[in-house]
Amino acid sequence: MEVLVVLILISLASSLVATNVGKSSGHKRTVFFIKKVQSLCVKARQRAMINGSPQSFVISSSKRSCWIVPENKVEIPESITIEGENVKTVEEDMYVIRFYPDGSSSGGILFFKIDEVTIFRLKVDVLTGIIELINDQA
Repeated sequence: MEVLVVLILISLASSLVATNVGKSSGHKRTVFFIKKVQSLCVKARQRAMINGSPQSFVISSSKRSCWIVPENKVEIPESITIEGENVKTVEEDMYVIRFYPDGSSSGGILFFKIDEVTIFRLKVDVLTGIIELINDQA
């Protein structure tokens, strides 16, 4: 009987660990995607300053992707929704942040949400073009 109780406790503990590991890997994928978006913005800003011509970072909700160059799209995970504040919209579902050769940008804030809860914000300063990633879960 004691062995049976111990086996039940071990199985319960292992199921809890497996559940938390699954959630952890999903969170890691989310953070990886958001950091990829941040790096694309940095890359667009650098390209604008080096090439001397404006560069755009684009997010399309309907296509579930974002890009600097359309040939190199990054897929948006299904669990994430992205909303913009003070960000240019080309179409109803498409956000664009422009970076200019002088280092400035069109600016704005991107909100990354899971289940309508903001988990990260990406702020792009209009004057300096500086990109700041803010973790709202910390």
